[in-house]
Amino acid sequence: MLLFFSILFSIEKSVRSNYFTYLKTSHMRTIRVRKGPSSKSPVAAILTTPKYPLRVTQEYENWRQVADNQGEIGWVHKSYLISNGRKYGATLSNCILISQDKQSDIAHLPQGLVVELLQKHDKNWLVIAKDGHGKKMTGLVPCSAIWGE
Repeated sequence: MLLFFSILFSIEKSVRSNYFTYLKTSHMRTIRVRKGPSSKSPVAAILTTPKYPLRVTQEYENWRQVADNQGEIGWVHKSYLISNGRKYGATLSNCILISQDKQSDIAHLPQGLVVELLQKHDKNWLVIAKDGHGKKMTGLVPCSAIWGE
């Protein structure tokens, strides 16, 4: 009961936020998403994909409330997140990576694939990079196909 009230009190003191971040690549293979901003709070989910994009919706001390592209929400310690430097996104559905001149298909991208966001090509297209078969492929995907910054 005391844990419930301490989590409730903690959430009231949190700061609302709205920005994208992503999971650090580290030696740890899993990151526990908690139901509240405490290492003693129950585990809500386990994340295993490095660089997976998340939207930060609240901050409390060293904890960040995050949401994934499915709308699932939980708390992650800020040490597992990166908010600067390279930007990453995830495909919302199966899509095709096309050449920057829009003349040829480069690769099929499955739903949930993490890709590096390089720049906006125009209002409808993003330039992305994807690792594949030992080399980095770059090309265009529709903005609507990517979840992330």
